[in-house]
Amino acid sequence: MKTAPLLTAAAASAVALTLALAGCGDGDQSGEEQQAAPPEQTSAVEAPAGAVPEAPESATPAETDSAATEEADRALETARAHAEEAAASLQAAGEEVKAAAAEAASQALEAFRSRADETTASLKEATSRAGAAAAAAAGATAEKTGELARAIAAKSEELAQGTSAKAEEMIAEVEAYLEQNDLDSAQGVMDKLTGLKDQLPESLRKRIDTLNEQMAEKKDSEPAG
Repeated sequence: MKTAPLLTAAAASAVALTLALAGCGDGDQSGEEQQAAPPEQTSAVEAPAGAVPEAPESATPAETDSAATEEADRALETARAHAEEAAASLQAAGEEVKAAAAEAASQALEAFRSRADETTASLKEATSRAGAAAAAAAGATAEKTGELARAIAAKSEELAQGTSAKAEEMIAEVEAYLEQNDLDSAQGVMDKLTGLKDQLPESLRKRIDTLNEQMAEKKDSEPAG
């Protein structure tokens, strides 16, 4: 930025203005001294006999005042020119300072906007990563839950099959006891089947009901005593 040279030129112009004004004062004072001082006497020269002596040439007070006034006007004009030059230099320096300040403010604003954009982009990226991580965790949880549910269902089916197989064995025992008319042994096995009845499929529950009816008939057909 060229502010320093312009300020130097302005200062030089101001000094020139001061010196010019001082010169004007000196010129006026010199004019007054010239008016107050008596005209110098010229050395007498002996003229030939019968010759008329010539009068010495000297500036009139009016001419002296006019010369002093012209000198003062020139000095004042020079001072005015220097003053105008200094004012122009100062104005140019002020404009450059304003332009530099505006440019600095613009650069600072642009840097702030750039940092804000970077921060926004970072936040968006972090949010996206967090969402992806949450989705992955939810997917893993759902997969584990599905695996657990399938395992429970398989175990339940296995237990149900085991219970059904056990119930079929017990039904066969009851039928064998009924053929042997061993109602007491048949009743003991039927009591166990009755406890498992709710865990058995419909087909086995019907067979258990049929065995209960057969046992009731056999009990009714036995002679009293």
